[in-house]
Amino acid sequence: MWKAIIGIISALVGTPVLVVAVAHLWAKLTPFDPKGGRYQKSRKVHPILTLLCELDAFCERFFRFRLFSIDQKGLLRKALKLKYDQELFGTSRSVNSTRDEDFLELLQVAMEDFQNSKEISLTGRYLINQSLNSLLTTREKIINYALEHREEVLKSEITRPIIITGIGRAGSTLLQNLLSQDPVARGCKHWEVVWFGSPVPPATKEQVDSVPPKHRKFAQVVKAYDQLKSYCPEFVKEFEKSHPIQPLQYDEELPVLQQALLLQLWIPLAGPKYFELFHRIEGKETAYLYLKRWLQIMQTAYKPESHWVLKAPIHMVFLPVLMKIFPDANVIFCHRKMDVLAPSGVSFFESFNASFLKDGYDRYAFAQRIFKHGGYMRDHMMEFRKTFERPEQFYDVQYNDVVADPVSVVKKIYAQFNLPYTQTFEDRMNKWLEDNKQGKHGRHEYSLEMYNLTKEEVLTEFKEYTQTYLEKNEIAENRKHDADDRFMF
Repeated sequence: MWKAIIGIISALVGTPVLVVAVAHLWAKLTPFDPKGGRYQKSRKVHPILTLLCELDAFCERFFRFRLFSIDQKGLLRKALKLKYDQELFGTSRSVNSTRDEDFLELLQVAMEDFQNSKEISLTGRYLINQSLNSLLTTREKIINYALEHREEVLKSEITRPIIITGIGRAGSTLLQNLLSQDPVARGCKHWEVVWFGSPVPPATKEQVDSVPPKHRKFAQVVKAYDQLKSYCPEFVKEFEKSHPIQPLQYDEELPVLQQALLLQLWIPLAGPKYFELFHRIEGKETAYLYLKRWLQIMQTAYKPESHWVLKAPIHMVFLPVLMKIFPDANVIFCHRKMDVLAPSGVSFFESFNASFLKDGYDRYAFAQRIFKHGGYMRDHMMEFRKTFERPEQFYDVQYNDVVADPVSVVKKIYAQFNLPYTQTFEDRMNKWLEDNKQGKHGRHEYSLEMYNLTKEEVLTEFKEYTQTYLEKNEIAENRKHDADDRFMF
C-alpha cells in the first residue's frame, strides 16, 4: 500500500518536473538564427518566469494550449461595473447609453488582439493582464471620486495649459521638465500619472513637493517598480536608456490616457484590429474628457497659479479632440530630422516591449509597425493644422535649438504665448539642467540599419513633413547629439 502511495506521489511530483525539464531542454536545443539581426532574443526575466515561458511555448507548440491567458471575461466584467456619467465623461455612441461604449470596444479589441498574438510571451500576457486590471482599478477610483465631488470637480477650470507634442524623440521630455520649473506652473510627476496605486484623494502641493512625497500613492508606485525589477530585471535598465521613468521625474500624461484604453505604449504588440481602432479619431472624446476630469480632480487639491504643463506624443493623433476638450491650450510641436528620429523612436518602443515578446521576435516587422504609427501621427497633425483657425496657439521648435540652448527656446515659447518670464524660473531651469546631465543611465544606441530602414525610404515617406516643419539647420543636424537622448522623447 505504502509503495502504491509513494508511487502516486512520485508520479504527481515527477511528471510536472519531467515536463518542465523537457521544455527547458527543447528551448535550449532549438536553433536560433538571428539572420543578421532581424530576429531578436527577448529581454531576460526572473529565472522562474523564464522556465514558465519555456514551458508555455513548449505546450503551445506541441499541445496547442497556453499556461496563462489574458482574463478577457474577468476584465470585461470589471469594466462593465464601472459607473458612467454623460455630464462628466461625455456622450458615447448613444445619447441614452449607460456605458462608455467606445471605451468598452477599445478594451475588448485590445484584449482579443493581445491574446491572439503569436509573438507575446507568457511574461507579456501576464504583465498586460496585470496592467489592464490596474488600469481598470484606477479608472474606477477616478470615476467614483468625480461622481462624489461632481460640483467641485466641474468648477475647477483648467486655463491655457501648455501641451507639448510631436512625433517623438525630438526634445519634448526635456522641454516638459524645463517648463515645469516655473514656480507658477504645474507638471505631472511620474508617480502621479502612472496607474499603480490610488491617486485619490488627490495630493496637495505640500505632499507633492515633499521629498519623498507624502502621499500614499508614491510608496505604492515604488513598491510596484521594485516588484517589476524582480520580475523583469532588464526592463527598467534598458528602458531608462531611452526615457526616464523615475517616480520623481516629470512625465507625460499618457498613462492617464491608457486608463481610457488608448494604449500607445503597446501599439507594436497590437494586432490589426486594435491598430486601426486606435488611430481612428472618432470615438476618442470620452477618453480626453477622462484626462480633463483627472486633471480637474488633481487640481482640487493643488491648482497651479498659472497653468499646467502637459506633454504626450499621442496628442499628434488626436489633435481635433485635444483642441475641443482644451480649446485655449497653447501647443508646442517638437520637430527633428526624420532619418534620426525614426530609429530612435523604434528603439524606444522596442526597449519598452522587448520583455513582453518571445525569443525570435521579428525586429524588422516591429519597426514597420512603429513606422506606420508615425505616419498616422504625421498625417493627422498636418491635416488638422491646415484648417485650424487659431495658429497663434501653436508654436514649432526644432530639436537642434532645444539641444543647443534650451533656456533660449523656453524664452521664445513664453514670448509666443505671452506668459511672464522670471529670473527665478530661469535659475530653476539651469539647476535642473546641471542636475540632470544626460548619460547617467547608459547610452541610447540605435541606427537605421538595425531596423532594416534606409535614409532614402524615411526621407521620402516624410518629405512633405520635412519641407513644411523642419528648418534648414535642423535638416543639417549633426549626428553627435543622436546617441544620448533619453530626455528627447
